[in-house]
Amino acid sequence: MAPTVPNVILSYRIPPTDTVTLYEVIRQRILSEFGKVYDFTTNIDSQGLLSRDAAAFVISKFDLPITVNEYLARSAAVGNKVFSNVQLMPGWLQDLGCPSFRSFINTLTVFM
Repeated sequence: MAPTVPNVILSYRIPPTDTVTLYEVIRQRILSEFGKVYDFTTNIDSQGLLSRDAAAFVISKFDLPITVNEYLARSAAVGNKVFSNVQLMPGWLQDLGCPSFRSFINTLTVFM
């Protein structure tokens, strides 16, 4: 007889949200402080880069007068605001009653 599994822990490498759009919003908010506009080409050119490398790329491309650490600090501050109210993509975890990304994370934390 096969053993019974009482609980299943779900692990997501990519959150069930449209994170690409959210990161575009974060980058645009940072760039707008300097009168710059984040464009699709920059998005394509920076995809797949680690955070420090992506920050250095954006700083260089737009000639921003800040360091990588300053960019990352701004990104974290803006990101906390953007991600705090994000909604899950349709079809994900509605049966758990998780209306927002924050409640999704809180739900998963219970299982850890």
